[in-house]
Amino acid sequence: MSRTLGLDIGEQALRAALVHSAFRTLEVERYIEIPLVQARGDIARDVDLSDAVQGLLSLFSQTPDTVITALAGDQVSIKTVQIPTAAAKHITQVLPLELESVLPFAVEETIIDYQPIETKGGQMNLLVAAALRSRIAEYIKELERVGIEPREIGAGAAILDGLTPLIPELKKEGPFLIGDIGRCQTDLCILQNGKCRLARTLSIGSDMLPEKAEQLWRGFQRSAFSFRSSGAPAFARVYLAGRGARAEGIAPWLSGKLETEVEFLALPRVPNSDEEPRPEFARAVALAGRGLLRGKTINLRQNEFALKRSAGALLRHSTLLSLCALVMLFSVVFSIYAQRSLLTDEQAALQTKLTEVTKQIFGKSVLEASEVEKLMSNTSSTDPLPRFDAFNALDALSGIISQDIVHDITNLRIEIGDDKHEGRFEIKGTLGTIEQRDEVAAKLEAHECFNDVKKGRTTTARDKERINYQLEAVIQCPGEASTKSSKKARRTSD
Repeated sequence: MSRTLGLDIGEQALRAALVHSAFRTLEVERYIEIPLVQARGDIARDVDLSDAVQGLLSLFSQTPDTVITALAGDQVSIKTVQIPTAAAKHITQVLPLELESVLPFAVEETIIDYQPIETKGGQMNLLVAAALRSRIAEYIKELERVGIEPREIGAGAAILDGLTPLIPELKKEGPFLIGDIGRCQTDLCILQNGKCRLARTLSIGSDMLPEKAEQLWRGFQRSAFSFRSSGAPAFARVYLAGRGARAEGIAPWLSGKLETEVEFLALPRVPNSDEEPRPEFARAVALAGRGLLRGKTINLRQNEFALKRSAGALLRHSTLLSLCALVMLFSVVFSIYAQRSLLTDEQAALQTKLTEVTKQIFGKSVLEASEVEKLMSNTSSTDPLPRFDAFNALDALSGIISQDIVHDITNLRIEIGDDKHEGRFEIKGTLGTIEQRDEVAAKLEAHECFNDVKKGRTTTARDKERINYQLEAVIQCPGEASTKSSKKARRTSD
């Protein structure tokens, strides 16, 4: 279970959305807006903002686990960059080189981060954000002075992809264009398949309407053209959010200009509440939703600005950490016990099978593998099948006589003794030449189970072009030497 606070610090108000996630539950727990009296840059701004933050946190019974905020769009530069997939392991070294010629400030003075869009045709498309180190340092100090320590710092319009976990419609293929119209600027974000494909900030807001309505439309048009110039399809829908979304007639006016359906973005409601969330909370919801996104996302809190977890932060979650450790310990113990039980059952089944097989083959049940090896190597075993029988002899003979030799068998005799350890082999046949007879004899001699090969006499065949021949051999395979030796000994004694 986690509670993430999306904090949108505007010129005139502090807006927050608290998102609660636990297992399969995901909901906006609360929307909060606290007005700010002092304008940005005013000396009393810190005091005003600090009071607003303290008032905000006092409304929660439990401190949020994570706080996410963002730099405004006019403080960052956002580009789409394409690099070869082969350079994926060196992205942090490649991106400064890619951005050096297009950034409005020196690349050495910036913090750069990225999030992947897609990989296609051996190329990676990335959404890249860059901001001045000095501006990030100033922003973090401002937040620390008022008691805020954000885990992530998003970048301008790119944060709007955080709406996708909370608004299922935005996960679809789309593409969708989201326009968040604030007081002094407008954030445009194009989503496709739940990914941010393009993010741009226009220096036109609701305070400049209707005088600069045409310029606002031109900004929408340029963003749409930039996106579609890469071969992307037309927008499935355009959504409006922010303060300017409530301007009278803006939705039908933009719909006519863009020739696409334009409607207000419906933010998720608080459970058990009939109140419709105001469009001004879109950025706060998106910031909270970024904590739920999977994979790499843009976070300007990098390098020297990376959040250092304190011991106090760990202590706040000590109970949860202890419970998790205990669950892991029980899981490991149970896994070991289950695996051991499974192996014990498998061993018992194999031993039962071994006793059955050894009983059938050797006439007695054996449990030890070493004993089975001894029985298998013992030539006096009661194995009912010979190691080398008549069928084996025929198979060996068919492999010995080459296909190039025209051969006829007139008489073939294979005898295997009753003890099935030794036998005799005799073949009479017709072939072309003495050399072919000698070749067959040599191959028989080379076979491990044919011994004492004797060449009989040869005669001329009836057709006068070939010869009749005769070969004899003793059948005895390796491993049966002891039996042969004992037989020779008995014949000698006789």
